[in-house]
Amino acid sequence: MNFPTFHLSNDFGQLQIAEYGGQLLSWKDAHGCERLYTPESLSIKSGRALRGGVPICFPQFSGRGVLPKHGLVRTQPWRLLSQTESALMLAISDTESTRAQWPYGFNLLQTLILDENGLSVALDFHNRSDAPLVFTAALHTYLRVPDVTACAWLAPQ
Repeated sequence: MNFPTFHLSNDFGQLQIAEYGGQLLSWKDAHGCERLYTPESLSIKSGRALRGGVPICFPQFSGRGVLPKHGLVRTQPWRLLSQTESALMLAISDTESTRAQWPYGFNLLQTLILDENGLSVALDFHNRSDAPLVFTAALHTYLRVPDVTACAWLAPQ
Protein backbone atom coordinates (compact mmCIF):
# COMPACT_ATOMS: atom_id res chain seq x y z
CA MET A 1 0.00 0.00 0.00
CA ASN A 2 1.50 3.26 -1.07
CA PHE A 3 -0.65 5.74 0.83
CA PRO A 4 -0.60 7.20 4.37
CA THR A 5 -1.71 4.89 7.17
CA PHE A 6 -1.84 4.97 10.96
CA HIS A 7 -0.47 2.03 12.97
CA LEU A 8 -0.95 0.57 16.43
CA SER A 9 1.06 -2.36 17.73
CA ASN A 10 1.04 -3.84 21.21
CA ASP A 11 1.04 -7.23 22.97
CA PHE A 12 -2.53 -7.85 21.78
CA GLY A 13 -1.93 -7.40 18.06
CA GLN A 14 -1.56 -4.83 15.32
CA LEU A 15 -3.84 -2.39 13.50
CA GLN A 16 -3.37 -0.51 10.24
CA ILE A 17 -5.82 2.28 9.36
CA ALA A 18 -5.86 4.29 6.13
CA GLU A 19 -5.88 8.06 6.43
CA TYR A 20 -8.11 7.97 3.32
CA GLY A 21 -11.58 7.07 4.57
CA GLY A 22 -10.37 6.39 8.14
CA GLN A 23 -10.72 2.75 7.15
CA LEU A 24 -9.34 -0.08 9.28
CA LEU A 25 -7.45 -2.22 6.76
CA SER A 26 -5.72 -4.79 8.94
CA TRP A 27 -6.23 -6.31 12.39
CA LYS A 28 -3.76 -8.98 13.39
CA ASP A 29 -4.30 -10.70 16.71
CA ALA A 30 -1.56 -11.44 19.25
CA HIS A 31 -0.59 -14.55 17.26
CA GLY A 32 -0.20 -12.58 14.00
CA CYS A 33 -3.41 -13.99 12.49
CA GLU A 34 -5.15 -11.53 10.15
CA ARG A 35 -8.81 -11.12 11.15
CA LEU A 36 -10.05 -8.86 8.31
CA TYR A 37 -10.39 -9.40 4.60
CA THR A 38 -8.67 -6.73 2.52
CA PRO A 39 -7.56 -7.23 -1.09
CA GLU A 40 -3.79 -7.65 -1.55
CA SER A 41 -3.34 -4.64 -3.82
CA LEU A 42 -5.08 -1.48 -2.74
CA SER A 43 -4.63 1.92 -4.30
CA ILE A 44 -6.36 5.22 -3.86
CA LYS A 45 -8.40 6.47 -6.78
CA SER A 46 -9.85 9.91 -6.10
CA GLY A 47 -13.53 9.71 -5.26
CA ARG A 48 -13.51 5.89 -5.04
CA ALA A 49 -13.70 3.97 -1.79
CA LEU A 50 -11.13 1.41 -0.68
CA ARG A 51 -12.30 -2.19 -0.50
CA GLY A 52 -12.24 -4.59 2.43
CA GLY A 53 -11.38 -4.07 6.09
CA VAL A 54 -13.89 -1.92 7.94
CA PRO A 55 -15.26 0.91 5.75
CA ILE A 56 -17.18 3.66 7.53
CA CYS A 57 -20.57 4.43 6.01
CA PHE A 58 -21.97 7.89 6.86
CA PRO A 59 -24.42 9.66 6.53
CA GLN A 60 -26.02 7.13 4.24
CA PHE A 61 -25.81 3.36 4.00
CA SER A 62 -25.65 1.78 0.56
CA GLY A 63 -27.57 3.58 -2.17
CA ARG A 64 -30.51 4.40 0.10
CA GLY A 65 -30.54 8.11 -0.70
CA VAL A 66 -29.17 10.74 -3.04
CA LEU A 67 -25.58 10.72 -1.78
CA PRO A 68 -22.74 8.58 -3.15
CA LYS A 69 -23.04 4.92 -2.13
CA HIS A 70 -22.25 4.58 1.60
CA GLY A 71 -22.03 8.33 2.06
CA LEU A 72 -19.36 10.99 2.18
CA VAL A 73 -16.56 10.06 4.59
CA ARG A 74 -15.16 6.96 2.83
CA THR A 75 -13.29 9.09 0.29
CA GLN A 76 -12.10 11.89 2.56
CA PRO A 77 -8.94 12.17 4.67
CA TRP A 78 -9.27 11.55 8.39
CA ARG A 79 -6.91 13.01 10.99
CA LEU A 80 -5.27 11.31 13.93
CA LEU A 81 -6.41 13.02 17.15
CA SER A 82 -4.56 10.89 19.66
CA GLN A 83 -2.80 7.60 20.18
CA THR A 84 -1.97 5.59 23.27
CA GLU A 85 -0.45 2.16 23.74
CA SER A 86 -3.86 0.55 23.20
CA ALA A 87 -6.01 3.09 21.34
CA LEU A 88 -6.24 5.30 18.28
CA MET A 89 -8.70 8.17 17.89
CA LEU A 90 -9.39 9.52 14.40
CA ALA A 91 -11.74 12.30 13.36
CA ILE A 92 -13.33 13.94 10.38
CA SER A 93 -15.50 17.04 10.12
CA ASP A 94 -17.64 18.57 7.43
CA THR A 95 -15.92 20.53 4.68
CA GLU A 96 -17.08 22.74 1.82
CA SER A 97 -17.03 19.62 -0.34
CA THR A 98 -19.24 17.58 2.01
CA ARG A 99 -21.63 20.51 2.63
CA ALA A 100 -22.06 20.90 -1.15
CA GLN A 101 -23.57 17.39 -1.15
CA TRP A 102 -25.11 17.29 2.34
CA PRO A 103 -25.73 20.70 3.95
CA TYR A 104 -24.95 19.83 7.57
CA GLY A 105 -22.07 20.46 9.93
CA PHE A 106 -20.79 17.36 11.70
CA ASN A 107 -17.93 15.77 13.58
CA LEU A 108 -17.27 12.02 13.53
CA LEU A 109 -14.90 10.40 15.98
CA GLN A 110 -13.67 6.84 15.50
CA THR A 111 -12.07 5.13 18.49
CA LEU A 112 -10.21 1.84 18.04
CA ILE A 113 -9.08 -0.03 21.16
CA LEU A 114 -6.87 -3.12 21.00
CA ASP A 115 -6.48 -4.79 24.40
CA GLU A 116 -6.92 -8.07 26.27
CA ASN A 117 -10.61 -8.08 25.28
CA GLY A 118 -9.78 -7.97 21.56
CA LEU A 119 -10.65 -5.14 19.17
CA SER A 120 -13.31 -2.56 19.91
CA VAL A 121 -14.36 0.07 17.35
CA ALA A 122 -16.74 2.93 18.17
CA LEU A 123 -18.10 5.69 15.96
CA ASP A 124 -19.45 8.83 17.64
CA PHE A 125 -21.42 11.54 15.82
CA HIS A 126 -21.92 15.20 16.75
CA ASN A 127 -24.38 17.42 14.87
CA ARG A 128 -22.77 20.86 14.48
CA SER A 129 -25.76 22.23 12.55
CA ASP A 130 -28.58 24.29 14.00
CA ALA A 131 -31.14 21.98 12.41
CA PRO A 132 -32.00 18.39 13.34
CA LEU A 133 -30.94 15.85 10.74
CA VAL A 134 -31.44 12.25 9.77
CA PHE A 135 -28.51 9.96 9.01
CA THR A 136 -27.44 6.35 8.99
CA ALA A 137 -24.02 4.97 9.82
CA ALA A 138 -22.32 1.60 9.70
CA LEU A 139 -18.98 -0.07 10.30
CA HIS A 140 -19.22 -2.32 7.22
CA THR A 141 -16.88 -5.11 8.39
CA TYR A 142 -15.29 -7.69 6.08
CA LEU A 143 -14.15 -10.58 8.27
CA ARG A 144 -11.50 -13.01 7.03
CA VAL A 145 -12.64 -16.60 7.39
CA PRO A 146 -10.74 -19.74 6.38
CA ASP A 147 -13.75 -21.34 4.66
CA VAL A 148 -16.91 -19.32 4.07
CA THR A 149 -18.92 -22.51 3.46
CA ALA A 150 -18.14 -23.62 7.03
CA CYS A 151 -19.57 -20.43 8.59
CA ALA A 152 -22.83 -20.50 10.48
CA TRP A 153 -24.92 -18.00 12.37
CA LEU A 154 -25.09 -18.77 16.08
CA ALA A 155 -28.18 -17.27 17.67
CA PRO A 156 -27.61 -15.54 21.02
CA GLN A 157 -28.43 -17.72 24.02
